[in-house]
Amino acid sequence: MNRPQVVSPAEWEAARAELLVREKEATRARDALVAERRRLPMGRVMSDYGFDAGDEVFRTYFAAGR
Repeated sequence: MNRPQVVSPAEWEAARAELLVREKEATRARDALVAERRRLPMGRVMSDYGFDAGDEVFRTYFAAGR
């Protein structure tokens, strides 16, 4: 396995700062994509949905304060 190069603290900080810029760009791009997804039009649900777990499961879940 190839290991990363060992560098001085100053070199590491410079490399980390460059990576941080790219990470922030990626985060902003992901946030924009998620916002676009939330703006998609909604569609009407045309069928009935049922749950097989029973009402007690839902009461227990919501009573736990989740």
